[in-house]
Order: sequence, then structure tokens, then C-alpha cells
Amino acid sequence: MILTTGSTSSISGTLEHICTLPPPANAETAIRARPYSENGAVPYQEIIRHPALGNAMTNSGAFHATGTGTLIRRQTSPVFEELEISAESILIRRKGKETERRISVRLALFLSTLAAIVTGKPEDIDGSYSQNLEIRPDGWTVLLTTPKNPKEVIALTGCGPVLSTLQVRSPNGQQRQFRFVAP
Repeated sequence: MILTTGSTSSISGTLEHICTLPPPANAETAIRARPYSENGAVPYQEIIRHPALGNAMTNSGAFHATGTGTLIRRQTSPVFEELEISAESILIRRKGKETERRISVRLALFLSTLAAIVTGKPEDIDGSYSQNLEIRPDGWTVLLTTPKNPKEVIALTGCGPVLSTLQVRSPNGQQRQFRFVAP
């Protein structure tokens, strides 16, 4: 985005909105930001971009914390599926069938971070992350990287105490962005 004075029209390529809430004091405060939730559900829109896919793929639904350390991802569009994400595996329920898959080490770090954010337990975010806070007129971004894989970045974006997106950028060019949406 290009910051200019005057109109904030998206047609002119400028900011669509200005964040009027005070920014977090540091990265540790920013990762405590919470996404919008209603009755324990965190609605999301997921956008997946992969060099092999061509066009971006969009899913939507809601996350639900179980209180037992398991995160439920209930996707409602484009097709219904439910994922039960635990520390070791993902149970996939789709079209009346169940499949369980072990979680790879690389994916485990992302999923544990996603669960910590959605369940409001930022203290569960892996301590090996390097955290870098960027403040802009439209909000803030915290970039999380690990020494094990510095080219894989998790970006948390928000305004004041509200988390609006979680994005993962992988070295292979794949990007996953979860936009936490209010109805």
C-alpha cells in the first residue's frame, strides 16, 4: 500500500482505513491480541495461494476451542468439513468419513501457534520464535520466525487489541492467510 495524504480510496492505491486505536507497546503485547469471537467461535476466511494452483483458493468457517487442548476447525464453504486438531494429529471429517493424519514437525509449529492465538493462550506460543513488531498507520504486524526455518514466517496483523489476520509464508511460495471476520 502507498501512504499519501488526502483520500483513502482503495482506487487510488492508498490505505483503506487508518487504525485509530493505540498500537501495542511491544511484540509480546501484540501477540496477546484477540480475534473477534462470538459464543466461543472465531469466524474466519482462509485464502490459500500456492505457485502450483494458479488461482487462490478460499475457504470459510469458524474455529472452536474445546478446553481440552484440541482446536476444532469447522469449514462451511466451499464444502463442509471438520478438522479436530490436537498436538499430535488432525482428525478430518468429510462426507461422512473420518481420516486421521499425524502432524509433521514443520506443520506442528504453525498449528500450535494458531491454536494459541484462537484459544487466547499466547503463552503457549513457542518461545523459539524471533518476534519483530512493525507499526503502520493502518495497524501493526508481528513477524514470527524461528532459527530452525528463518524463511518460514508467521505474520500476525491487527489494530489495537484486535487481531485481524494470521498469515504463513513458506519458502516454497505457499501462503495461507486466515482473516478473522466479524459478521
